[in-house]
Amino acid sequence: MERPDKREEIVRAALALIAERGFHGAPLAMIAGRAGVGTGTIYLYFDNKDELIAEIYKDIEDRLSLLMEGCQPEMPVSERFLHLGRSLLRYFIENPLDFPSPR
Repeated sequence: MERPDKREEIVRAALALIAERGFHGAPLAMIAGRAGVGTGTIYLYFDNKDELIAEIYKDIEDRLSLLMEGCQPEMPVSERFLHLGRSLLRYFIENPLDFPSPR
């Protein structure tokens, strides 16, 4: 299996640490440690922590929009609910690395 690139490792590490410890509890040095890179490496990909957070937000927004693709507001609520459930299951199956087991 191919290892994700360093940029992706940084994004994943930041997301995990921010979820665990909050924004202020996840300094760049800690994110770098979790990603297995030096702190300076983060600055090769992002100008600052705010830019890293913006990237995480954009990534989550893109994923959520994919889940709702094909869902129409005029559909009955039960149909939209089933559509979302199927989309989530398909996403979980196709992207198992997005849901790592807890450490």
